[in-house]
Amino acid sequence: MKSLRWRMALWFALSVMAVLAVFVGITHVHLRHELQQEKWDRSHPGQAGFVLHGTYSDPEIDDISGELAQLSLLYALPVALLAVGLGYVLARRAFAPVTDMNRQLQAISAHSLDQRVKLHDADAEFRSIEENINGLLVRLDDSFRQLSQFSAQVAHELRTPLTLIRLQVEEAAGRIEPALAEPLQDELSRLSDYVDQCLLLATAEQGRLPLRAESVPLRALALGMIETYELL
Repeated sequence: MKSLRWRMALWFALSVMAVLAVFVGITHVHLRHELQQEKWDRSHPGQAGFVLHGTYSDPEIDDISGELAQLSLLYALPVALLAVGLGYVLARRAFAPVTDMNRQLQAISAHSLDQRVKLHDADAEFRSIEENINGLLVRLDDSFRQLSQFSAQVAHELRTPLTLIRLQVEEAAGRIEPALAEPLQDELSRLSDYVDQCLLLATAEQGRLPLRAESVPLRALALGMIETYELL
């Protein structure tokens, strides 16, 4: 896909060449008309009293107009190259706010939705885009915050009933078959751990969890994860 800058540069060059072509065409037609209608008077070099009257012949007119067309084609290529270069420079300067906007958007992630796009010395059209993008970032930030708060609230609400169910199962362990009581307790314990992890993640996403680096035995961590998946 071609760059928009190059397309605008080519359109600018084509516009310049079209204007020049119209100008050269009008000049060519007008010159031929003037040469065909013009009558010239010249004094005789040997006789001062003699005056020569005449007009341009068709071969002479064709020769003059052909030379004009050749000169026009000769100068058309450098003019076209100059128009392309000038058009590209103008397009690059015109789209500088878009480049700046893309650079700022690339620096925004899910953890930095509070940042906003700021454009300096931009046109009204780019200002409108800036306002719409910042409005979208505000809505995304609010949605992420609401989702994080909802996850934390759900995890917090599930902790109490799960704890009560685990206590009831432990108290009724003597009345429940051992083959059923032990797996039930394990599943409830695993579910409680999962809820605690969800609550921990939600707290961390809200930025309310202080980070503390600790050394973790990799073997024990891997074995614990393997044990979880071996049950499946």
